Amino acid sequence: MAENPLLPHRKLKELHALILRCRALDRVLHGKTKSPAREALLAASAIHLQPGDLVFAEADDPVAASLAPATKTALRKPSKKTVKTAQFNLPRLGASAAAAYSLSPKSKNLIIAHTHENAIEPNWQATLRFAQANRLPLLFLCAGIHPHPKLRAAQKNNRDAFTWESVGRLCARLRLPLLPVDGEDAVALYRVFQESSLHARAGAAPAVIWAMLHPSTAALPRSQTPVARLAAYCRVRGIQL
Repeated sequence: MAENPLLPHRKLKELHALILRCRALDRVLHGKTKSPAREALLAASAIHLQPGDLVFAEADDPVAASLAPATKTALRKPSKKTVKTAQFNLPRLGASAAAAYSLSPKSKNLIIAHTHENAIEPNWQATLRFAQANRLPLLFLCAGIHPHPKLRAAQKNNRDAFTWESVGRLCARLRLPLLPVDGEDAVALYRVFQESSLHARAGAAPAVIWAMLHPSTAALPRSQTPVARLAAYCRVRGIQL
């Protein structure tokens, strides 16, 4: 089968190797695989990172942080006007936006901020507004794992909860790209990150990537794990892994 120039065979092999690396890191850092469903998500985001890019991982996710490349990025000092505008009290997502603003425009570097559905992210609305207004080279990566119904009900009226409904409404008002994708399909994730990272580096727009995953407590059939799905895709294309 002819090679796809947007997803060459060598990249598919690299993506497969990264998924296996994510699985191994999970076992080393957590003592077990935290969630097999998220392996494709981490690998597909990491494969597009370049030296100098930054990753703002969640506190309990050293695997995502370990995939970040070495940082040698020149920063520019924010102006007083910017500091006054960015009144986030600097929670994690706000800090990622401040760091993205401080990147040198010539560097073409990118920042990825990880979160998950229904996470409590203080002032995330202000962060998204600031990111869109300044066309920051920033991607918000949300693992869309539905929480337990009791937890979802408890957070329903919490303004700081990062929910699909509230994020969707704000993104529509801001015209900020919100990109839902199958979070267990490595090829689909690769293409979404490929396009959105190019746009963000060029100053076109930040984006929210919403990767839908099975709950970590749900056992996936072996044939439906991200690595098995990618291997099946490669077999169809005649690629030996």
